[in-house]
Amino acid sequence: MASDDDAELVDLLMQTFQQTGSMRCPENLLQKIHKEIASVSILVPDALQTVQRWEKEHGYLLCPHTAIAATAAEQLGSDLPKVAISFIIIVYHWLEFFEN
Repeated sequence: MASDDDAELVDLLMQTFQQTGSMRCPENLLQKIHKEIASVSILVPDALQTVQRWEKEHGYLLCPHTAIAATAAEQLGSDLPKVAISFIIIVYHWLEFFEN
């Protein structure tokens, strides 16, 4: 864990956030977090393009959530944390499996 299991630090940060609506992460903790987590904003047209490309190239229709994850993975490229593939696999929402 990025906090080196410092429960007091995490508790202090969470209490500060709860009370004030914001918090400032210590720089050393922020650096550790950035080594493990990457982020990117995905626009709808980019996700739609990913859906179309995957269907054409792989014959597979991505759900919207997976399209966003796949687009993010492609945009992050080598900046993508190694654990990200686990998150791409589990982005489905349970409502997608119900018929209207």
